[in-house]
Amino acid sequence: MDNITGEEGFERSALSLVVEAWKFARFFRDIMPKLGAEDHARCERRYSWFCRKLDEIADDMGLRIIDIVSGTDYDPGMAVTPINIDDFDAGDSLQVSTMIEPVIMTGDSVVRTGTVILRRP
Repeated sequence: MDNITGEEGFERSALSLVVEAWKFARFFRDIMPKLGAEDHARCERRYSWFCRKLDEIADDMGLRIIDIVSGTDYDPGMAVTPINIDDFDAGDSLQVSTMIEPVIMTGDSVVRTGTVILRRP
């Protein structure tokens, strides 16, 4: 990663940190069902705490993390980059299958587009 100093570098690093924390939280969420009951309950509390803190920190920085849930109808105007769009025809009806990276917004402006995998309904 480029070593950019000043406000621009700080903002880019803060955005990257928010995205990476979001990705880690999703990974953690996905492995929790594989845990035993006692560990699952303990980890679920920590997961909930971590997600709340991430949202609070993002809010303190004036950012909103937008997570598009699986099954949402895909619209080409969405602020996402579908990594598998070439697998479909132009007229196909599509849905979001997996959110790889969230959309990050400040106010009504998109600061960073998200990344998704698409599927047919």
